[in-house]
Amino acid sequence: MVLSAVGIFVAVLVLVVWRGDRRYAGMREVAIGLAVMAAGFITQALSVAAPSAGWGRLFIAAGHLQVLVGGTLNLNGAVTLAGAAPAWRRDWIIGAVSYAVYLWLIVTDPGSPLRHAAVSAWSVLICGGASLALVAPRGDASAGSRRMLAALLALHAATEGARGIDALLSAPPVEFRPNNALNILFLFEFIFAILGIAILSMQFVNERLRRDLGRSEARIVSAFRVASDAFAVFDGAGLLVTANPRVGRIFPALAPLVAGHPTVEVMFGAAPAAFGLAAGWLARAPSGFLLDGEVEHVAQLDGGAWVHVSAAPIDGGGLMLCWRDITEFKQAEAVMAGELARERELAAMQRSFVSMASHQFRTPLAIIDINAQLIELQRHAMVGEATELSGRIRRTVRRMIRLIEAMLGAASAEEGKIALKKAPVDLAALVREACERAQEAAPDRLFDLDLAGLPRLVDCDANLIDQVLGNLVSNAVKYSGTDHPVIVAGRLEGGEAVITVTDFGVGIAAEDQPLIFERFFRGRNAADIAGTGIGLTLARYIVDLHGGTIAVDSALGAGATFTVRLPAA
Repeated sequence: MVLSAVGIFVAVLVLVVWRGDRRYAGMREVAIGLAVMAAGFITQALSVAAPSAGWGRLFIAAGHLQVLVGGTLNLNGAVTLAGAAPAWRRDWIIGAVSYAVYLWLIVTDPGSPLRHAAVSAWSVLICGGASLALVAPRGDASAGSRRMLAALLALHAATEGARGIDALLSAPPVEFRPNNALNILFLFEFIFAILGIAILSMQFVNERLRRDLGRSEARIVSAFRVASDAFAVFDGAGLLVTANPRVGRIFPALAPLVAGHPTVEVMFGAAPAAFGLAAGWLARAPSGFLLDGEVEHVAQLDGGAWVHVSAAPIDGGGLMLCWRDITEFKQAEAVMAGELARERELAAMQRSFVSMASHQFRTPLAIIDINAQLIELQRHAMVGEATELSGRIRRTVRRMIRLIEAMLGAASAEEGKIALKKAPVDLAALVREACERAQEAAPDRLFDLDLAGLPRLVDCDANLIDQVLGNLVSNAVKYSGTDHPVIVAGRLEGGEAVITVTDFGVGIAAEDQPLIFERFFRGRNAADIAGTGIGLTLARYIVDLHGGTIAVDSALGAGATFTVRLPAA
């Protein structure tokens, strides 16, 4: 009955006291071992009610096997939890040999004292070995608990050894002496040994949990301190509990205050908005902050920085504040907004260009068609007129060719596909040819040329520079009246060939001048004058490609002067 009581006690210990989960190595073995030992004790207790001596010995043998297996699991699990190296193989071999002797004796000589000596020898060997493994120095936080377990196992081994010696020397053995004081002492020691192993196993688990909790807390604190966001935590009384260094970096004025754990009123004063906070977030009652639920918004600080600020209530009436610096995002947002506006503007320019280009192509095509019809209808009567009509057609075709070349040139410039083919060029001759073509298109216009100051030869791409000069001269004709000549001058200045084209026409508004070389841009006062808005863009690209510059000087209603500078050598 005593063994039955021990079994029930251990079963209750396993099912009620043991609360640990299975996160650590050894915990499962301790729990299973205790349960198996409890089952073994109950099995041995049932031998009293066995119908025969044979059945009684069978119950005793089965119960002893359960105690041996459960004890080995329990003991090595406790050693593993303590951080020592378990000796599974050794203990299983000792257990197998001990049980073989025990089983042989219970079959051949049930009353032999050697049977009890074999049990005691098994306990002495595995408990003594585990005790020696536990006393090895390891330098961790479990050293005290491990030494206690080692002492407990050493005491249990000594008690079991004394019990084995008593079984060999006493007649009869102590186990067969009912109500013997020594027998009761042995039973109580056994109960306390099992209880001690279970309690110390739970102690090992608690120590491991504390160490893991400490490491987790250290990791959280480390992450808290190096976080890119700023955090400040206040308790229900409004006192600062903790704040990471980022708070001092975002708000330098708060850096000296943080170490003193001030109140929320001291930290943020009467102007929480200066820290991106809404005044209502900091309202407090005796029980803590009144904020109900998480709130957030975006604010711009006095220094121009942007922050995303959030506040959330925490347990105990406390408050957590978080600031995230979003200045870079805001700057990127502004850039993107500018780019989007520019894209919209370019899209509008492109639509305008398509409309203008359609008109520009339609007009010369109509001229070609009309003159071709006149030639067709009057081919027999025409003699001198044919030359004039064919000249118109040729001039119109050349106009279309220049228009197409300008468009293709702008596209090539945009894609970076224009290649320079430099050679020594008579720049003055190029200027004269451009003026002659413009005068041929507008016979009533006059040109005033002063090119004597230009160097005789300039290293450039003749075709590309011809496009630049043609565009500037044709623009001067297009945007000015017949009452003033177009003035074209050239000179050598500071190692550069300088060409100026001046007209006395409509001029360019001051606000339009920074955009005059942009693709598809046309001045507000030029909307009724035919044009594509790509000629000056191409001109600037070509001049830049030569390492030169192009600039405009103009006033609204007072004409314009375009200046091109090219390296002379």
